[in-house]
Amino acid sequence: MKKNWRKGQASSTKLVLSRPKRSGQVPRRRSGQVPSAKLALSLPKRSGQVMILTVLALGGTILGATTVAGLLMLYQIRQATDLANSAKAIFAADAGLEWALYQFFTKDTTKVLPDRLTNGSLISVKCFGSDSVETPCDSEEISEIRSLGRSVGSSRAFRLSM
Repeated sequence: MKKNWRKGQASSTKLVLSRPKRSGQVPRRRSGQVPSAKLALSLPKRSGQVMILTVLALGGTILGATTVAGLLMLYQIRQATDLANSAKAIFAADAGLEWALYQFFTKDTTKVLPDRLTNGSLISVKCFGSDSVETPCDSEEISEIRSLGRSVGSSRAFRLSM
């Protein structure tokens, strides 16, 4: 309902368009009709709806940006914690390679490589001959040594070709 500014009373404005039936004929106005030159449309005000939609769109954008930023931070935190496990795996692989070289140069078979180090990392060492067949690490026919170190979720490997 809109207040009629001429009469000071509330009324709903109706839009009635009339066309001339024949060309050159001026349409007749009925009482209560608005003249076509002063056509007043009464549209409902939608500024509140636009504001709500704008707030929702901005809120969704900010929520999406915050989610992406949080995910990137999570990856950085995981990478920082995996750095310690990665270092353990590298040192375990290095220890395995050192053990294989010790076996190769000293031919001392009394020293046994433990499967697990004191920090919890695992070691796996394999020595290969010239024909790519696995051989003992104290053999003279070694052409390659592969050492793998593992700690929690990280694995690192060294390969030495002779």
